[in-house]
Amino acid sequence: MDLIRIIPELIGKTRQIIKEYTPKIEPLKICFEKGGWSAPFFKDLGTKYRVFFYTWRKNVSLGINEIPEEKFKASLVKLKYKKMIAKYLDETIFLKDYGKIRCLSIIHPKSKKRSQIFTNDFSSQAKEAVQIMFGRWGQENFFKIMKERYHLVTWQRHSQYPKSIQVPKNSIATMFQGLRCLCN
Repeated sequence: MDLIRIIPELIGKTRQIIKEYTPKIEPLKICFEKGGWSAPFFKDLGTKYRVFFYTWRKNVSLGINEIPEEKFKASLVKLKYKKMIAKYLDETIFLKDYGKIRCLSIIHPKSKKRSQIFTNDFSSQAKEAVQIMFGRWGQENFFKIMKERYHLVTWQRHSQYPKSIQVPKNSIATMFQGLRCLCN
């Protein structure tokens, strides 16, 4: 499936559903992984579809490691099951094939690795973008752990639904124990 063709359709359907349930219409916010990266598409999301997007910057410049940590702002970020102090630097930069974009350089609280978030959302607080992207990490890590620890295997072929899911014998109870640990 070509996501660039499908996403505008999903945006329209999402807006219809939202109108049915609430009179107040908030801007839509879409989070992308690095693999879904396209500056011209992101530009269309903002101009044609009036959507805020958030994504990790592909090919982060090495200069990010040269920025002194004192220039980063520390803020409490709330995730689903915990809170953490995140450090970020909020800048506006020029991106080829896009134009002016908000760039949040972040220092990961545990690993101290530096990454950058791109967004067209200039109206929200910077920590909201950080929360959205760190929350996305939590989802990715959940599925990574489920695959590694419980040997879950999924095949997806030409359909939006998996063809088969294999779960080793006697792993269901262990899997639910792991879920409880992840949620605490």
